[in-house]
Amino acid sequence: MEYLVKFTDSKIENIILNICILLFGINFLYKCNYIVMGTFVLLLLFKRFKISFGNLVTLITLLLFSISWFIFSDGHEIAGVCLPLCYLIGCNIDEKDENGVIKFILLVTTSLAIYTTLFFINNAITNGITNYDITNQINIWNGQPLWPTNLMLYSSLFYGCFGYIVFGKVNKYVRLFYLIIFVVNAYYAMMLSRRAALLMIALSFSIAFAFKFFFDKEINRKKLIKTSMMICIIGLICFMLLFATYKLNLFGFKEIVKQTDLYIRFIGSGRISSFFSDMGRSYYRKEFMQYFFDYPWGGSNIREIVGNYSHDLWLDVYDVAGIISMILIIVSSILLIVKAISVLKNKTISVDYKMLVISLFICVLAQCCLEPIMEACRAYMFGVCMIHGSLEVIQKGKNV
Repeated sequence: MEYLVKFTDSKIENIILNICILLFGINFLYKCNYIVMGTFVLLLLFKRFKISFGNLVTLITLLLFSISWFIFSDGHEIAGVCLPLCYLIGCNIDEKDENGVIKFILLVTTSLAIYTTLFFINNAITNGITNYDITNQINIWNGQPLWPTNLMLYSSLFYGCFGYIVFGKVNKYVRLFYLIIFVVNAYYAMMLSRRAALLMIALSFSIAFAFKFFFDKEINRKKLIKTSMMICIIGLICFMLLFATYKLNLFGFKEIVKQTDLYIRFIGSGRISSFFSDMGRSYYRKEFMQYFFDYPWGGSNIREIVGNYSHDLWLDVYDVAGIISMILIIVSSILLIVKAISVLKNKTISVDYKMLVISLFICVLAQCCLEPIMEACRAYMFGVCMIHGSLEVIQKGKNV
């Protein structure tokens, strides 16, 4: 039971709710919206309708966004209602200490990452371990292909925890389980040429190291540097082994890589330097801004004119559901930043927890500047809202 997140005093109820969050993360039967709603109903019943509403300003903002998303988005999508529900789920962890909240964050992020892992396993079974065709990554629940950008967003929050796993005080079994999923998903991301996933890993590691180095007064800085160097050396060795395996075509690895989007986009074309470019994102944002005031009520008109998403959460929300929805999602983003800052400023909260919060949420903000998240992977935003709600639990426990 020590690994379960506690919501009530009942072991059975806690097991059920933990399983519900796992099912949400793996998008069971491709119905994560309904799983979120079901989880919230169960939470209400188990808590006898006595729940915490967290920060009312945040809750009202998310509620208004869900209404505006439903009214103005093309197709009148109901998915937005899950954002306030996820926030409330996070607000109602029944553990007022950091360990309980960290368990919840790891449960949410790891559950989402397992969905990506299941795709990897399914691809190996269906298409063979050597096939990484980006147009043929089959959804395990409905048999339809899912674009790798959408697929890798499920594990993006998981990558944001990487720095905490490396530098934090983490149970060895939790760390081992995390690293197994991490290695599989990182390899999968590389084969599908998903650069954002690799960026989140590097960003989380760098931020966590810097935060630990400058703000943890009890840390042995020499040991920290040695640990960081060891991780970097291990990463370099792994890269060199992969490179040597590719060059020598051991186990037919070169032929595997040649069939991947990684080879087509960067290696075979000879444009390896373009791996570090924005792949036209800045161009699409400029194009979006040209038509910004022409379609204030959404309708996805700008995307049709430009020919692509802006790859920016806030601009893409504007394009889909208009100015009101964009303002509300900006306000909710600001409220999340304010909450994270309040955690960082609190002297009673441990450095390790602060390290997790800052590395995770900077990765969230970076990811929001790279992908059309509400269109590509709403489950990512659901996970963010759950974690946002869990920060309110720390506020009560620590009197932030």
